[in-house]
Amino acid sequence: MLKRLFIFGILILPFSSNAAAKIEYDQLTQSQSIKGLDDANMEGCELHEGLVVAKNTQYSDSGVTIKLIRFQGVDGKIFVIPTGFETLSKNDNDIANSMINIGEPYFIRFTACGSGGFLKLIDLYKLS
Repeated sequence: MLKRLFIFGILILPFSSNAAAKIEYDQLTQSQSIKGLDDANMEGCELHEGLVVAKNTQYSDSGVTIKLIRFQGVDGKIFVIPTGFETLSKNDNDIANSMINIGEPYFIRFTACGSGGFLKLIDLYKLS
């Protein structure tokens, strides 16, 4: 019986660690966030977080989803991160797209993985 439970636990572990992204609105701070765009798997990755300004966006081929966001950090460094918005429902995708405004500040959490520094957005908080 213990062996079966162990095997069952191993089989469902990948599904439980990849929770769906959530869009939230905080009434007290009147701020929006998108949390859990990626599962933040840290194997071979470094976690980064900080304040950035959205400088540009690139939409998917269909024109429905923001595919990439070009950010500028407080040090002036520019980098591009895939959004992961394609995993959202249509309604959540519409909300996420409306949250991204060029020139506005955001707090983001993302990982840089592998030797090439492949970036994955985890959380995005709109500050204004």
